[in-house]
Amino acid sequence: MSGPSGSPESYFSAGIVGAKDPSVPNLGWANYLGGPFAGAVRPTEIAAAGYAIEKIGEGYLIQVTDRLQDVEENFSYFSERRAQLKKLFPDDFFLITSE
Repeated sequence: MSGPSGSPESYFSAGIVGAKDPSVPNLGWANYLGGPFAGAVRPTEIAAAGYAIEKIGEGYLIQVTDRLQDVEENFSYFSERRAQLKKLFPDDFFLITSE
């Protein structure tokens, strides 16, 4: 479970909202998108853009940066990479659309 908004823990978990109509609020540092979310993943485009992506089972594990420490030590870099990665998904995929 992620921590309170703005806490370090909140940046590590994308979370799922609403059991009847699941949606992804935002991207954490590492994200597993499976089930109903896997179809929105464009693995070739994501890899070509320089993101680490791995197919696991029926979904994908995607990292925003190479280093977990970027969330704390270089948040502006993490934030920019997250914003660019989100552009590789459908416009309505994330609940939080701005960075």
